Amino acid sequence: MIEEDPGMTSAAAATGVDAPWKQRFHVERILWSALADERPDRGLAVSNRSGRYQLYAWEVPTGNLRQLTDRPEGVVFGFIDPLGRHVYYLDDTGGNEIGHLVRVPFDGGHVEDTSPDLNPYSTFGGAISATGNRLAFTRADAEGFTLTVVDLGSDGEMSEPRGLFRSERVVSPPSLSPQGDLAVVASAERSTMQHYTLLAFDTRTGERVAKLWDGEGTSVEGGPFARRATTDDGAWLAGTSNRSGFVRPLIWHPRTGERRDLRVDDLDGDVAPLDRSHDGDRLLLLQTNHAQHRLWIYDVDGDVAHVLDHPSGYYGSSYFGPEGEIFVAWEDAAHPTRVITLDPESGALRRTVVASGETPPGRPLRTVTFDSTDGQEIQGWLGVPEGRGPFPTILYTHGGPESFQTNEFLPEAQAWLDHGFAWFSINYRGSTTFGRAFQQQIWGNLGHRELEDMVAARDWLVREGIAHPDQIFPSG
Repeated sequence: MIEEDPGMTSAAAATGVDAPWKQRFHVERILWSALADERPDRGLAVSNRSGRYQLYAWEVPTGNLRQLTDRPEGVVFGFIDPLGRHVYYLDDTGGNEIGHLVRVPFDGGHVEDTSPDLNPYSTFGGAISATGNRLAFTRADAEGFTLTVVDLGSDGEMSEPRGLFRSERVVSPPSLSPQGDLAVVASAERSTMQHYTLLAFDTRTGERVAKLWDGEGTSVEGGPFARRATTDDGAWLAGTSNRSGFVRPLIWHPRTGERRDLRVDDLDGDVAPLDRSHDGDRLLLLQTNHAQHRLWIYDVDGDVAHVLDHPSGYYGSSYFGPEGEIFVAWEDAAHPTRVITLDPESGALRRTVVASGETPPGRPLRTVTFDSTDGQEIQGWLGVPEGRGPFPTILYTHGGPESFQTNEFLPEAQAWLDHGFAWFSINYRGSTTFGRAFQQQIWGNLGHRELEDMVAARDWLVREGIAHPDQIFPSG
């Protein structure tokens, strides 16, 4: 834990204007953060400091946040270029997620449209090369998905956007090589389901350079290139494949076709690359096993991983910072998101670099497992109030369904606990990070396995004396 174990909050204190549950809903939070690779004194963060989530220019040495956007509906997605010159985000209409990708100077100022002559589109991510010479993003409109590239001049001027690849099926946001000569996307062109193939394109000619596919029913997806173009290692892309049944990391050189699957077979659950060090020698890996996070450092040359002994909780945006320090957006059930740093060798907490607001003490959630109606093991997160059960109980259903519930800050869960309810959320079949077979059991058969899992959860709550059989309420 980042702080001492929280104390118990009594139901008697759960009323009034300053009730703990109300304070938690209004607490200041940091959703995620990012650094400008070539200007690590500059960063980008999303905070609800103003009352709505907006983009903030982050002065890293001081931790100061300066608001960049002021949209009534808020802004939660964006990215900063590696040179720290501009911040990019989607300028939509009233939060409808359809508009144009725009940019604003880090120091604030005039908003520029990157593609003024294109029809409105949706985009959910982009990338700028480490050298700052190229912008790439995937835009979606009525005709499909288009990988789009804009050349950037040394003084920031932008070329006309050009489309490199169009598909009627889903195309992911791109990864860009450090020199900006390659753009890699995950495309669902081979499948009517969400099975992906990696495609690499030359950003100057539009030529398809390479593809990486592991066969029917599998999915290969992209991750980060090296963050600086200091050696040829910058041409290696980190990615993942689920051909083993679980997500596993790999590195791929699109120009040569060479591929290396990383040696993490002894790790349970899914393992994915989050970032690559500036020198390209190390990868930051995230292991998600039974909906719990663990960070690892992988030595690329030595083909060996070592685990970081960090605080438990949910790890959002995580990346290498200056001097190799690891920056993470951390939270758990009782503590809202803040940006902390970890020692890259031990994983020990070093410091809080952007704090969240203060909240009343909350109650932790604990992980539990039980068997569903057919014997399939199901994992979930349980919180109980003060006193002895059985309690009235909220049986919470996470969204997606291809998502998962983890040990994250949930004001609504703490509100129910304050009022004397137990709270239980399960990772029913269809949830991610429990393997490909578990996730795909509901494909083409919605409303069967996942509901059986919910019924089994209800029976388990009653059998364990946690819930009163007549006071279990579904929510989600």
